[in-house]
Amino acid sequence: MNNNNYESLKQGAVTNWLKEDTSLYLLKKAILKAIKPFTRQQVDFNNELVSKIIEMDRQLVEAKLEFGLRHKLVEDMVVNLAQRIQIPEIEKAVDEKNIDGGAVAALTATNRTAIDIQQPIVNSDKLMGKLNGRHVVFRFVPTMLCNLRCSYCFLCKEEKQDKATMFDHFTADEWIKAMGNYAEYDVDFYMWGGEPFLLEDTRKIVKGFTEYDHVVYGRIDHNMTMVEKIVRDCPSSKVKINASWHTETYNFEQIVEKAMLLKSKNMIGMLNFVASDASMDYLKKHNLDLNWLINFFAERGIFMNVAGDFSKGNDAAYREFITQYTTNKDWDYIHNVYPSKGVACDAGTSFFTVFHDGSIKSCASDEVVGNFFEGTLKREVRTCPHESCLSLVSYCHQLDNEFSPVKHLDDYVLRNTIHRRKTGILRS
Repeated sequence: MNNNNYESLKQGAVTNWLKEDTSLYLLKKAILKAIKPFTRQQVDFNNELVSKIIEMDRQLVEAKLEFGLRHKLVEDMVVNLAQRIQIPEIEKAVDEKNIDGGAVAALTATNRTAIDIQQPIVNSDKLMGKLNGRHVVFRFVPTMLCNLRCSYCFLCKEEKQDKATMFDHFTADEWIKAMGNYAEYDVDFYMWGGEPFLLEDTRKIVKGFTEYDHVVYGRIDHNMTMVEKIVRDCPSSKVKINASWHTETYNFEQIVEKAMLLKSKNMIGMLNFVASDASMDYLKKHNLDLNWLINFFAERGIFMNVAGDFSKGNDAAYREFITQYTTNKDWDYIHNVYPSKGVACDAGTSFFTVFHDGSIKSCASDEVVGNFFEGTLKREVRTCPHESCLSLVSYCHQLDNEFSPVKHLDDYVLRNTIHRRKTGILRS
């Protein structure tokens, strides 16, 4: 294959990619469309081989998507398709004359373009990617009751008065035993509410869950009112607390003490600060600069998140303020700039809500797909049926972004730390 043909191949992939969408699913489709003229058979865009290539080059894919380098990404992926000739499936295809050996050789000889970045984009866990069949996330809501009444809370009054708990039907010991049914998976668990730790049994099941080898990670949203009990009763570095700083409840000195206590047990995922009018007024009143606070906590190994107040919607000026601290893409997903309906998603295979009676559902369907106490779980790829997907724990499962659903809070912290270095917020 001469250089002109090679350039045509690259340009074909780039054109297909930019014309279609920015999902990995459509990236595979674009690559296969581009190589089709150089093959002697019909190419299926769900080809298992290309999925394998995407998975192996996950780090490259995600780094380039993060920096918007789509042209370079597609060029490298096309070249990489040929460079994988030592994979048995490709060798077999070449031997059987289903792929043009000359085209493969020409592509293999082409130099790949390096990524010009100063900071790593992904950690080793992220290489597992969205294609890891062992990974599942179980979401639990121990209770919707809460012991705080924050002025900017996005939950309505009725939701916070629901007295049902996950221990109404089964004891903590029964929940712990049931987690053993899923030893074939790498399990992340996620708890929110309400205030999950308002119930003493929540601490008991967190301790029990984390003692399983197959439970690898747990994110728990917490309002910092029970930090001392958490580190006493269920200390585990597997658990990452999404620790909210509610300025209407705790002052700066108090929140530092509590955050450092969690840090001492390697249990703080991030310190979450909602940039509401009330919270910003608190900072102003006490002469606390937001950028100084971010660096203060960063120097102590704690990521301070700056979350948007949902009541402000997608206001342009507020967006500009918040996206100094979080990526534009995270803002856009949370504010439904990217509608989710019809988007390919792995929630049907790896993200499930476990209800109080043990029934299991995916957000991708109203169908009951398993029972926690029976150890059953039906997994299947689906497209999103919802108009919006506004939660960090859920939109990372969509296949139109590069975010990792594996240890998703760690991944969020990593990409936004990098973002802050780019925007100059972080001093180091």
